[in-house]
Amino acid sequence: MNHAGDGNARSVTIAARDGASLAAMLFSSPRGEGPVVVIAGAIAVKQKFYERLARFLAARGAEVLTFDYRGVGASRKFGTPRGGLRAWGEQDLAGALDHALTLAPDAPLRVVAHSVGGQLVGLAENNHHIRAMLAISAQIGDWRLWPAPRKYALWLFWNALLPIPAAVLGYFPAARLGLGENLPKDAALEWARWCRNPDYFVDAAGRPFPGCFDDFTGSIRALTIEDDWMAPKPAVDALMHRYRRASIEPMAIRPEAKAIGHFGFFRDPGRPYWDDCARWLMES
Repeated sequence: MNHAGDGNARSVTIAARDGASLAAMLFSSPRGEGPVVVIAGAIAVKQKFYERLARFLAARGAEVLTFDYRGVGASRKFGTPRGGLRAWGEQDLAGALDHALTLAPDAPLRVVAHSVGGQLVGLAENNHHIRAMLAISAQIGDWRLWPAPRKYALWLFWNALLPIPAAVLGYFPAARLGLGENLPKDAALEWARWCRNPDYFVDAAGRPFPGCFDDFTGSIRALTIEDDWMAPKPAVDALMHRYRRASIEPMAIRPEAKAIGHFGFFRDPGRPYWDDCARWLMES
């Protein structure tokens, strides 16, 4: 494992379950007495986006691990191993959890999951080690769960506007469209396939697979943000229903001054909620 850093934050290379190398950052607590927290990010979002929250949690006693999924962000320097979103959960996130468990084997493990990160936790076979998950706008992407007329635009996106460019170019040019990081072809096509199917988690032949949702028996605080069109409440609820053995605490956020949307929780508009959510995460 390679290390480089600046004081309490250092870059590390961690291994996915299938041996793929992933770029990660470890934010160490000066106190070194709290839980280990893994941040499972959204699709097409670099781990750098979560650094501010990671430092905030580390200052409160947590050891915090962020990472980039295969083919995304700093992990692109290792190439793009085969595998889409299913591999991101079964291999990449599971590998990050494995690494977190080596940092402090006796410390409780927590996860902050943003958007698709909340889905991937349910695919990691070692998710039973997680005591608590703060799920922020974590949802099922089935277009049918959105209100009209937006759901019809999403139908077009999942059936044509995403899969056709991904198939032709070999990647989805999200950066050119202002939608985040470019997506590797495997991830883009699998994402589109899931979002077209009412069973959502389906293999290449369209057959549902169960994942490891029933292995998760920890606590979940599920945040729904009122002005987040990317994660409406029915889609958030649909994902939470997969975690049948979890203790789930819904939390609705209704922005009063500044818009929060899908990404604002990790920026200044979401800062007023950090103290309470961090306290819940650390103490659950």
